[in-house]
Amino acid sequence: MKTTIRILLFAAVFFYKSAFAQTDSTLATYFVHSKLDDECSADVVMTLFNKNINYDRFNDVVLDHLLKGFYDPQKSSVNLENLYQNKTLEPTTELIFTIGGSCQFHKNGVYSFIACTYNVCEKNQRSNFEPNMITIDINNQKILKLEDFIDPLKRDSFENYVYYTINRYHIKNVPTCYFASTNPMLVKSSNNVTTKGDTIILQKGLTNRFYLSDDKFYVYNKASHRDYTFNSIEVMFQLYYMKYFMRPEMLKRLGF
Repeated sequence: MKTTIRILLFAAVFFYKSAFAQTDSTLATYFVHSKLDDECSADVVMTLFNKNINYDRFNDVVLDHLLKGFYDPQKSSVNLENLYQNKTLEPTTELIFTIGGSCQFHKNGVYSFIACTYNVCEKNQRSNFEPNMITIDINNQKILKLEDFIDPLKRDSFENYVYYTINRYHIKNVPTCYFASTNPMLVKSSNNVTTKGDTIILQKGLTNRFYLSDDKFYVYNKASHRDYTFNSIEVMFQLYYMKYFMRPEMLKRLGF
């Protein structure tokens, strides 16, 4: 019973806004838990497609992307089958990461997921890892890329617009995850996490990383950091103001 309560509290920390605010019957939250000692536990909590709708093939793809670099769901005990069972795992040397994955956006078959990773015993408010993310189109059964959203004829203009925005507003955000508040605790992306200007060198151009959240579109501009191994910074735009740059067919999917 105590384990179940702990897992539910962990889920509430990671998903109060993103998962529970937007979840419908197509989504559900699953977990695996392993207590390593009295101070440290590995918890992997994921909002995925509800197992009752038989979208295992999509969940396999989403899970593979959200756990990439930390767990291999094809080989490790952190896998879809154990998540579906909300299973408590025996502690092993592989269970060194706590990860929260949530659905940040879903509309007309477009789903955007993001995951935040922490070391099991890490007590910091902010993760030192870049988030993993994936945006998937279940109608067309494909992983969406940035070019699926941005009109190719306007890609250069969009990159210039992002770079202009970063410089105009002096955005110096480390692309990471952090606890934003404690009542309730929320995990958000790094748009409010700032670092000193001399720690980041901007480069013109975008990475292929992006995700949607509510009415916002998050992209990653290339950069180098003095204190981190990250190679980008995160920039947020309201979807409404992205209309000029986006493919007409995707605007319809997003409700514009």
